[in-house]
Amino acid sequence: MVLGGDFRQILLVVPKGTRQDVVHATINSSYLWNFCEVITLSTNMKLLSGASDADIEERRSFSEWVFSISDERVGEM
Repeated sequence: MVLGGDFRQILLVVPKGTRQDVVHATINSSYLWNFCEVITLSTNMKLLSGASDADIEERRSFSEWVFSISDERVGEM
C-alpha cells in the first residue's frame, strides 16, 4: 500500500475530539506505523520543468517559505 500527501493537511475528523485525540488518530500513532517504510521525495520535478534558473530559485524560495510557515518556524499560526 502506498500512502501519499502531506499528513499535516489531511488530519482525521474526530467528532468532539481534542487536539490530542486527533493526533492519536493519525497513521503514525498506529501500531502499524512500525511496519511502514517512509520514503520522501528529494527533487521537485514540477518546480524544475521549463523554467529559467531565476524562476527555479524564486519558486524554491517560495516553497521553503511555505514549509517554514507550516512547520511554525515563521510567523504566528
